[in-house]
Amino acid sequence: MKTISSLKNSQLVFEPITKSELAKRLDCTSRHIDNLTARGLFNKIKVGALCRYDWAEVAETLKAQRGKEAA
Repeated sequence: MKTISSLKNSQLVFEPITKSELAKRLDCTSRHIDNLTARGLFNKIKVGALCRYDWAEVAETLKAQRGKEAA
């Protein structure tokens, strides 16, 4: 598994993960993931009644946010 810090010169492939897995990876609550999704920061993927997040997309979003904070 690649981490956010290893994204500089590599591409991640599609990796669907659950909300609880995303919260675990980001060390936050599921409710915080809901809030970030509601604000449009993360996109959830509906698969029937299931919701998944694309880890590669989340990682790229966080990488872009890191660049905005530095500016």
